[in-house]
Amino acid sequence: MKNDCLKLLFTMLLALAGVAASAAEYDFETDGIYYNILSEDDMTVEVTASPSIYGYEGSITVPPTVEHDGKTYAVAAVGSVSFYGNSVDTIVMPSVTEVGLSAFVNCYSLRHVSMPSVTTVGDYAFYGCRALSSIEMQSVERVGNGAFDYCEMLTSVDLRSVTEIGWDGFYSCSSLTSLDLPAAITSIGDEAFARCTSLDTVRCHWTEPLACRPAFEPAVLDSAMLCVPAGTKAAYEATAPWNGFKNIVEEGRSSIASTQSSVSTVTVIDGAIVIGGETLQEVEVYTPGGECVHRGTDARIEGLPHGVYVVRVGQGTVKVVL
Repeated sequence: MKNDCLKLLFTMLLALAGVAASAAEYDFETDGIYYNILSEDDMTVEVTASPSIYGYEGSITVPPTVEHDGKTYAVAAVGSVSFYGNSVDTIVMPSVTEVGLSAFVNCYSLRHVSMPSVTTVGDYAFYGCRALSSIEMQSVERVGNGAFDYCEMLTSVDLRSVTEIGWDGFYSCSSLTSLDLPAAITSIGDEAFARCTSLDTVRCHWTEPLACRPAFEPAVLDSAMLCVPAGTKAAYEATAPWNGFKNIVEEGRSSIASTQSSVSTVTVIDGAIVIGGETLQEVEVYTPGGECVHRGTDARIEGLPHGVYVVRVGQGTVKVVL
């Protein structure tokens, strides 16, 4: 049973109850976008809901600043339920730092979001954005509860600055293929990655594994590759949920120490596959699915995406993780 169902239902009902009131209240409008003043002292405003029955539509760019009554305000946030159920397909907000509760719930047409300065994504902010496939969020520190629930077309997320992921944070992101979890993350909520059925690579950067209950699917635990820092495999094998993965590989180390050939070795250095040995031989690099992505006599192979590869050198093969 999905974690904290009552909490989710209660919060969603609160968001629904606030839609009509939010849509009717605003301080001013500029270029088709409606704003509420947050602080006259700080001269900041937030985007709020459109009073139109249709709400916002199409492609929306939120400006860094906006003029009103001879004053210049910084646009700091997108308020709660501002775009709830609206027919927006692209939202660009270069200076916004916070996305509020349920801000984009059920924006079924939303495909692309650019929010490079956002540090906080509120609870259920993008819940049900089923078409969302591209999102720029390199500054996000907190991902709220249920923030990306049912974003079924999302294939990747940038978690480089994240320190906290709420429960159900990425629940049922069924197209998500890989996760790169930085060492700065201190909390991952229950079922944060439940029903993420397409995961094939999970990369962890903690030297001491984080104990959590993200509820990886059994099929993911059986088939996905868990990549961990060098020298930490034993620790991950002793810590839930990571010990559920059948394939745990230490970064920078091959799952086989060297090829079967006596003249060549294969290592990973600074994100590149490096071939060492006395003589140059033909090198072939394959994905786990059998696709050849490189063929030649290069001693250093660069530019391949993160993932697992099978490297063939002469008559020997080795599996590596980039």
